[in-house]
Amino acid sequence: MKFISYEEQLYNRMLIGYHIMRNKFDHEIHLTLDDTVLRLMRKEAYYRDSISRGTEYAEVLLILREHNGCMSLFELKDELMAFGKDWNQSARLIDDLCRIRAIKKEGDNISLSAHLKRKEEPQ
Repeated sequence: MKFISYEEQLYNRMLIGYHIMRNKFDHEIHLTLDDTVLRLMRKEAYYRDSISRGTEYAEVLLILREHNGCMSLFELKDELMAFGKDWNQSARLIDDLCRIRAIKKEGDNISLSAHLKRKEEPQ
């Protein structure tokens, strides 16, 4: 999951907290990586990666994913207004995402790049 060294301590604490809340123990806690813990850790890694790319980028990707990866430029800018972006801010953000090939602009249509369509939130 590409954890950074300082994150290991955070994940250890999350794992201890999870086991304390879910299990009974006397003097020792035996930590295990069950399916639930692995799912939670994958979700955390996914959210961490999304945030590290930038919350503004994550907003656009979220909106596009909610619209099956494709929508008109007007619709996207209109949706971004709910996140407090005016038309100029939206245009700059969309241009940045096109430049890094996260999205494609073809005429009046905006679509997610193929590699981002597949990357969905872990279950």
